[in-house]
Amino acid sequence: MELVHGLKNWNKFSRVGYFNTIQISCSFHIPGRTEPLRPFGYILRPSRKAILAIYYKDVCSYTIGGLKKVSKENDIFKCGIGDLEFLTPLGKHNEIIVDSRFIEIVGYYGNHKKFNLACKNYLGGK
Repeated sequence: MELVHGLKNWNKFSRVGYFNTIQISCSFHIPGRTEPLRPFGYILRPSRKAILAIYYKDVCSYTIGGLKKVSKENDIFKCGIGDLEFLTPLGKHNEIIVDSRFIEIVGYYGNHKKFNLACKNYLGGK
C-alpha cells in the first residue's frame, strides 16, 4: 500500500524526509478515481503500526502539539482500508492519519523542479 502526502510549499530550507509533526495526513491514491490535495509531494509506504485513522473523505484535520485532531462529527466518515476504493467520492481524496516515524518515502509526484531534484538525490537517483 502506498500513500501520497502533498506539500504546501518547498524552499531552500526544506529537507526531504523531515516532517515537522509526529502525525501527518496522507491519502490513498486510487488511479482514475481520486486526486491528490496538493500538486506535489511524497509517495509513502507505511508500516502497519503507522496507520492511526482512516476516513473515506477529507475531514479537515488540524495539528496540535504534533498530533492530528479531527472533530467528533467526522467519526461517521471512518472506514477500513478495504472500503476506501468504494467509499471515496469520485475526483476527491480520502484522509489517512499516520505516525511519521513509521513510514518510508519511496517516491515523489508532481512537477516541482527543486523538490523533484531533492527527492531524486534522497532516493539515490530513483
